Formats: sequence, structure tokens, C-alpha cells
Amino acid sequence: MKRKKLFLSAISAAFIAPSVLAVSCGRNEDSAELIKQNDLFKSGKAKTVANKIWVEQVLKKLYNVTDKSLQEEFANKNSQYYKDALSAFNTFSEFSLATDELFYLKQLSDWSSKGIFTKSEVANLASITKQAPNESQFNIIFKNQSTDLSFDINKLLLVNKYFEVKDESLLLKMHDDFAKNKPNYDVNQYNLLAYALSKNYVQKWEYVSKDITDLFSEKNKTISSIEDYSKLLSSTYDQAVVAHKNLLFSDNSAIEAKLGGYKGLTPDSISKYGLEMDTDKLKLATKEALYGFFSNSEDKSLIHLKNGTNELSRPIPLYNAKTNELSVTYLNLILPIGKKVETKDKDGKAITSTVLSFDNTIYAKNLSRLAYLFMLSDKTLYDTAKSGFLKLGYKLKVTDPVILEELKGSELL
Repeated sequence: MKRKKLFLSAISAAFIAPSVLAVSCGRNEDSAELIKQNDLFKSGKAKTVANKIWVEQVLKKLYNVTDKSLQEEFANKNSQYYKDALSAFNTFSEFSLATDELFYLKQLSDWSSKGIFTKSEVANLASITKQAPNESQFNIIFKNQSTDLSFDINKLLLVNKYFEVKDESLLLKMHDDFAKNKPNYDVNQYNLLAYALSKNYVQKWEYVSKDITDLFSEKNKTISSIEDYSKLLSSTYDQAVVAHKNLLFSDNSAIEAKLGGYKGLTPDSISKYGLEMDTDKLKLATKEALYGFFSNSEDKSLIHLKNGTNELSRPIPLYNAKTNELSVTYLNLILPIGKKVETKDKDGKAITSTVLSFDNTIYAKNLSRLAYLFMLSDKTLYDTAKSGFLKLGYKLKVTDPVILEELKGSELL
């Protein structure tokens, strides 16, 4: 495959002043423009700057932006890039606040100390100390490259685009084991499936008590409804810890939005509950196997609500003998299930087979949000996506010798 050279001579004005956009060794080495440009890359931030440029240039290709910069594409609120950036930001924002409720207060304090915003912009942004930025405030922050928000959002978009790769010839270049896994995976979701199955994430809500008094007085109790669960949390801080709608991605979000005790996404947790399912089991599973209140009993099952009610289909013991604590846990297992597909055998005869896919799961409508949350929960996922696109030949071409020296050994070249 022909290498997709992303010329550093096309550097965005967001990173380098317009007068020094051209990166060329043909200029006078003493020119002010070249000196400024070289100083930027010799400041110890060469690889960071190169990464920002690389992500922008790859996204330009993936969003088919041919006649303008990515910043100009962002200015068009009807563009797919803008819509996706806003969607990714909404999830990024709520995830950041769920992790640290003072996130934007700290950010605004840092930005103010650096003087990167005008007086009117600072006044416009004042309210983010108490709540997530609105769309107008998002635009202000995103367009100011000193905040690095555009880089954070672009990385989320790159991961989502990585999960959307479906061309078999490209997947073969990305993965040595593609041919082996192909019979079991929905090719349209191959990268997403490979990642999800390697991580075994759960999305979790939970009440836990190891208090001796509670253990003595409530050991034999059961819970039969969402109200029972909420009562357990009522005297704890966790009652107020709920998931914002931009952190929810299942068909059950209306119910999940009311649950306290939100813990987020945690990897390698399915085995903790004895709920492991291999490929064969997942192919036979229904979407109901992926969510519910954990039974806390030997059968290790997930208990659902009765249709149209907040009542559980059966009571759950409050005491967990395995952990010697009182606990109630609601889980979403982030796994695919079976999907029937039509293929052809070596003789061209039509056959029906079952592959793993998210299409029939409770997550099918929100796979982009799931992708964003995966990366926010696992920073190494960006490196995985970057590696995948580098294997496809998305590289930077540097013509300036000083910059080339600073980036020597970089995988981006």
C-alpha cells in the first residue's frame, strides 16, 4: 500500500504562525521564520507538536477534508467533524467531572494564570466552575490551542475511527491474527470487538458495607426492588453519585440514570463475578445475559426487573458469603453476542454462520460513546489506534533538517 505521507509543510496555524507554515530546507537558515519554527521544535515539545499535527492530518483524511484545515472544518457546525467533536466533548466533559468534580475549576484557574483567554472570554467561561461547559463555551476552549482540548478530543475521534475500520485489506495490515479471528468476528466491528474481548469491561453501580453492625443486623435481608437498593445508599455519599446521560450507552439508560453508587467502567472485572463467557457461549447468548443485578449466590446470574416495573424478578440476598460483606451490584457486561451472517464457502455456495457482534446488544445504538469511554478509561488505547493507522502508512514527511533531527527515531516518520 502506498504510504500516506502527511507533510509537515501543511502544519496548521494553530501550532505555528502562518508566516512559517512552509517547512523547507531551501530557506535562508538565518530567516526569522525558520528560527522561530526551529525554536518551537527544539523547545523539548517536538514530539508533542508532531503528534498533534499527525492526528489532525489523519483525521483530515478520514473525514475527507481536502480543501481546508481541520480548524476551518470545525467552524462549520453542520460538518460531521464538528458534530462528532461536540459529541466526544460531552462525554469527555462528564467523565472528567465524574473523576474530579473540581476539574473545570482547576482548568479555568490554570488557563487564567497563563492569560490565554481575552477578558470577554474569561467572563463567558466563568460558569464552568460550577457546571460542564455549554456548546458556546466548548467552542471557545476548543479553538484556543493553548488549552490542548482539541488534541484531547481529536484523540477520542481517532480511536472511534479506528474502531470503524471495516476494510479487510486494512485489517490484515493492522492485525497479524485477523485471518484467524475473522470467522468469529463481525468484520465491520473487528477492532472494537478485539479490544472489548481483551479487556472484559463492566460498567458498575454498587452498594458495599463491611460495617460489623450492618453485617449483624442485615445479614439475612434481601432486596426486591430499585427502591430497596436506593434505601441502602440513602445514608451514604454514594447515593448522589449517579451517571450523567453522556456516560450511559445502553438501552436501559432511563433506569441506570436513577441508580446511585455509580463506579464507572472497570476492566478485567467479569471474572470477579464468575460470569465469564467464551466465544461459543457468547454466540448463543441473548442481550439479557449482559446486564442486571448480580445474584450474590452460587448461581452467579444477573437478575432483571419485571417488565415495566422497578421490582426484581426475584429477591437478591444482601449478604455476599464470598466477600463477607453486604453488597448489591448492578452490572453491564461490555461484551458482544451472536449475529447471523450470510457468507460463501470456497465453492461459492451461500452458508449461514454466527459471528460475535455488538449489533444485537443493548449497546448497539451508542458505540461511538462506548469508544470514547473506553479511551477515557484506558489511555493506552490511543497508542493502539495510532499504531494501527501507522501500519497503514499514515506518516509525517519532514523536510526541515533541524526538525528532522529533533524527531529522529519517531514512529511518526
